[in-house]
Amino acid sequence: MQIVRNLLNRFWSFALVFVLPAAELFAERFSWYPDFVIMRAILSAVCIALLVHSWFMQRKNAESGWRLTFWTLLLLFFVLEFLWLALNSVRGPNYPADFAADNRAYWFAVEWQDRIVFSAEVVAGLAGLWVVIEIISRLKRRRTDKQEKIGFAERNQDRKARSS
Repeated sequence: MQIVRNLLNRFWSFALVFVLPAAELFAERFSWYPDFVIMRAILSAVCIALLVHSWFMQRKNAESGWRLTFWTLLLLFFVLEFLWLALNSVRGPNYPADFAADNRAYWFAVEWQDRIVFSAEVVAGLAGLWVVIEIISRLKRRRTDKQEKIGFAERNQDRKARSS
């Protein structure tokens, strides 16, 4: 039970980031509230705040700086996702009926969404690279551990052979 409590203390805000958008989509499907744009903006702000809280929890409980780097990349990816969603709620109502119209809010949102998508791709690539490096280092550690065990057993046998 202590393990579950520790996991909930450490990951409740990260888990809630997945539950809230699902609840919002469910409510949107059944039209429980009239203005989805405002609700998406509020949802984005709340989820970003939850992700920041989750990062502080990971920073406090991280086993190493290497693991904290992974959690930072992972949480940053989700922060960028919710920033994109927030800009989408700015972009939607400002959609120009006539593209010749000078609608700065719409074009500002479009430009920043493109930058956010590129940044999210870079962060996802870095997180993937982190995973590959972590797998390689774990395999190397496992291999050296096995070699040390084999070497220890061989040295033990040599000692026994010399003493008899």
